[in-house]
Amino acid sequence: MSGGFHSLLYTDCRAGEGLGDADGLQFQAVSAGCAAGEQDAVRDAALYQPPAQWMRDNRPAAEYPPSLVHLPGDVLITARGVYRGDGVREGAHFTHALATTDPASYGAVRPAQLWRAPWWRERPVQGTECPPLAAEPEPGPLRAAALRDWVLGQHGGQAWLMSVHSAIDRLNGTGAPPVVFVGADAETVVRWIAAGTLLLPQRRALQVGFRVFATDPQHELSRADGPRIVAAHPDWAAEFADPQAAGGAVVFNLATGQSSQVEPSESALHWVPRFLSTDSGSAGPGDVLDAVELAHRLGRDRGATTRGDRLAAGILVLGERVADAASGLALAGWLGSPPEVSADDVLDPVLDAVLGAEPEPEVLAALADPDVDRAGPLRTALLRADVEAVVRGEPEPCGQQLPERSRAEHEAAEASRAVDAALRSVPPIRLGEVLAAARRHGAEPGADQLAETLREFARWWLDHPHAAVDPSGWPCAAQLAGVLRAELAQRPAQRQAEAVRDGWWRPLVPALADPGDPVDVLVARAAVADGGGARAAALDAFRGLDDPADPEVVWQALFAETPPTVHEVAVLFAGTSFTAVPEALAQRALDVLRGAPVTGEVLDVLRTLAHHLGAEHAELRALWEEDARLRTWLAAVQRAESPDELGEVSEPVLAARSGDVIAALLAAPLQRAWDVTVQAGTGLQHVLVRDLPARFAAAGAEQDQQLRAVALAFLVGWSDSSELDVRKGLDRALERWATEHDQADYRRVSRLLRGVEAAVAAAWHAWIKELSGQQAERRVRRAAAEWVRRRWTDRRRPRGE
Repeated sequence: MSGGFHSLLYTDCRAGEGLGDADGLQFQAVSAGCAAGEQDAVRDAALYQPPAQWMRDNRPAAEYPPSLVHLPGDVLITARGVYRGDGVREGAHFTHALATTDPASYGAVRPAQLWRAPWWRERPVQGTECPPLAAEPEPGPLRAAALRDWVLGQHGGQAWLMSVHSAIDRLNGTGAPPVVFVGADAETVVRWIAAGTLLLPQRRALQVGFRVFATDPQHELSRADGPRIVAAHPDWAAEFADPQAAGGAVVFNLATGQSSQVEPSESALHWVPRFLSTDSGSAGPGDVLDAVELAHRLGRDRGATTRGDRLAAGILVLGERVADAASGLALAGWLGSPPEVSADDVLDPVLDAVLGAEPEPEVLAALADPDVDRAGPLRTALLRADVEAVVRGEPEPCGQQLPERSRAEHEAAEASRAVDAALRSVPPIRLGEVLAAARRHGAEPGADQLAETLREFARWWLDHPHAAVDPSGWPCAAQLAGVLRAELAQRPAQRQAEAVRDGWWRPLVPALADPGDPVDVLVARAAVADGGGARAAALDAFRGLDDPADPEVVWQALFAETPPTVHEVAVLFAGTSFTAVPEALAQRALDVLRGAPVTGEVLDVLRTLAHHLGAEHAELRALWEEDARLRTWLAAVQRAESPDELGEVSEPVLAARSGDVIAALLAAPLQRAWDVTVQAGTGLQHVLVRDLPARFAAAGAEQDQQLRAVALAFLVGWSDSSELDVRKGLDRALERWATEHDQADYRRVSRLLRGVEAAVAAAWHAWIKELSGQQAERRVRRAAAEWVRRRWTDRRRPRGE
């Protein structure tokens, strides 16, 4: 039924008085259109339950308590029953039930508030059809204000309501224990149920079923579709009389004043104090119920009501203020992911309330989330608070990285002005803190103001060399280095040298730009002498100039006092023509190479300086000649020509160029790579044993290149012309590869080898088969050894362990 209730009257009837064909308990009358399913639901679960023992004791009918039942579901049923005791047979009772399929029919009331409503019937009507009940029925005396006053009048009323509402609130979830009331007075029980459900959203309250009273509460709770709240008279309570012994249920014994321990729910902690408040200026209980409903609507899309929903509803309906930082944080999170509501009517008033409470910095930081529409002004306010605190020497209120968010043009300008104001007044010792705060807030100072501030800071810092500042991490570190260099250049040469030695070279390394400038020379030499990253940065600075400087000038600037390493010589001469290297500089570089281990860098420098190799450099010249022969060999391999033998190229040179050699071999057809490797001699083969296995699974290498490396290793190791130690070394590497790969990869290698020669592919299959047999045999041996070890351990273990 929609828009009202069907009425159903059930009692003891004589034949012809009700809807049945005989004497007995039956529906005496129902509203027109009442469905059979509604009648079945009432008959099965909503009728009055007369206590059998009382009937046997012939108790007067007036002593039998009335009942109130509510059943949730697709058809909502609320029923009131009384005991008559005057029917055809013992146990005659009367039940007036309401049924509807439309939850809106209840209006704003909760089912328990229908107790003692004036329209309940206790007697039959004429005929078998009774009038329906209109929607939004008048409740009984249990209105919100009356319930509030009644709870306050009970001993420990607020604590009891906290527990009752918490227990009922949790019935919405799965696995929550049922709630049992024990008491002789039905109205007292119903009042507690009404008060407990009053603080639920009305639609949720309609889905909380209850029965007052149940003559067999255990049976009532065991029914799959039975109510989750039952009340029992002390005479029928059985094990539920003692809350401590009623396992699996939350019990409130109104007769003894005892109850189960109940952890307060978030809803109870929030709403119960507000509902019961009688302070002047506090909202009335009806307003609290409106706030409950609004909080439910705000959280409906998320599937649950959050603390933010409740706080927002309190602001909007009850006019509440934000009480503390925790509430502010909850509302900030709520504003960051708000429900689909009006910004003007809901979001802006809540935000204004948060800001009006002079929130803690962490609340402002949370409000500055990029998803909050009004985050821009909030972020600027946070920035201003932070930089002003730095200027005053106080801890930053926010002091944390904010989520990235692009600023509107006017917001960026406002943020820049806030930073500029701080730069004009901050003591130099705290300049870095202002810049760091601006960076965290994504704000940029004005270019003119920053330049002026850095000039003032540079002058101060040069006069206070031991001040506890480290600009290396500043966002403008490079700019500061340039300013500092310019200020230093204006000082006398002696003071320049003293300042650089005192440590000024460190911040000036990023500004190195001219190896002929006296200040840059001082800085570069100090960085080289110090070593580490500063040394490399100085070399990179001079090598990376748009207009490359004379190598002689760069060498003098860097290495006049500290000799270079082979790597630094290689970097310095990289890409330099041999004609651009003066003889004196070349000889200094060759002196560095003399006696150094043979590496690719050594060979590269020798190639650049070959024109300067004289008789006094016989050893270096021999290396250069070997490298030249190797490069000729590589060119022949790449051009598919017949390369010369490599017998006159030493293994150190081959090892230094192994990367180029292996790359050329893997780029060539496999048959040709095999042939030239065998022809090249043992030196190259030894290099392959050492370096080729690394290409089996080289990071970033194409799978084809990896498998070609495996195939080449097998060809060289399989060749009779290879030395025994070469074959053994490659065999071990291939075995390691095979244990980490599967048949699919074996087949891919086989296809590559078949392109060389069928016999080679057959040899590969035989090798794989033999290897698999060896691995199986080793597994058997390991299993046997483990079995013996366990047996030995068991025999040595004392008995009884």
